[in-house]
Amino acid sequence: MQPFFWQIIWWIEGKIDYLYPLMRIPQIAISKVFSQFQGKIVLAALVLSQFSCQKKWKETTGFNLSYKYDNAASTLPGLSIISVTMNLNQFTFSGSRKEGGNVSFQNNMGTTTLNISQGGSGNISYQLPQGDYTQMTIALNYSRPDTSPVILINAVYHDTLSHTALPIIVQIASSLYTSSVVKNSSGGQEIVVTTGNSLNAKVNINPSFWMSSIDSKLLHIAVCDTMDGQLVMNINKYKNAEIYRFIVNNITPPPIITIQ
Repeated sequence: MQPFFWQIIWWIEGKIDYLYPLMRIPQIAISKVFSQFQGKIVLAALVLSQFSCQKKWKETTGFNLSYKYDNAASTLPGLSIISVTMNLNQFTFSGSRKEGGNVSFQNNMGTTTLNISQGGSGNISYQLPQGDYTQMTIALNYSRPDTSPVILINAVYHDTLSHTALPIIVQIASSLYTSSVVKNSSGGQEIVVTTGNSLNAKVNINPSFWMSSIDSKLLHIAVCDTMDGQLVMNINKYKNAEIYRFIVNNITPPPIITIQ
């Protein structure tokens, strides 16, 4: 409350004291009425202040989530990732704030196909309440109601023995659930969200790592199909199943999510 407001109150109170004899009203009655009036003003000010604070913490700003894959050198020589497609079914956000209460929401997305490139794509946008977040956690669930692959990886294997480039198509059928703590640009967990300043977060996946545990000897003896007159290595739970299991077991670590 501003000092000027109280100056007005004190001025009114002084005038009432001056007019007591003229109005022939007992001073005790006037004081009681004014005291009640003053108390109600203070209470109203407190209520308005509390309402203003609550409104502040409900104001939102844009939160954009996009994907990119790390194309760092694979431990499997000759392997290059071309593209990755992931089918996102559910997005869950939970965040702890210093003031204004915790924030959590979930979005059941049906099946949202994310076509991911090395530079970053597959954007998802939400509105996030402002505040100082001590921790943000994002859980992502990938699944499909049909028999289509949940994750599709297109890669090329450059065979050093035959000196040929062999296309590889990996189809992951099993559902995938990941939960990651969001990091700021310094690697910490505290993130400040303010209205008007959108946040951009990146989900960093690493398909090269997913395929790094494959023994190159298995690739040399893998079964290949002919598609459009070209040899292609299909890897799924029915074809080249041993290689498929190596990949699935390596996908489980959660991705790194960072604010840019």
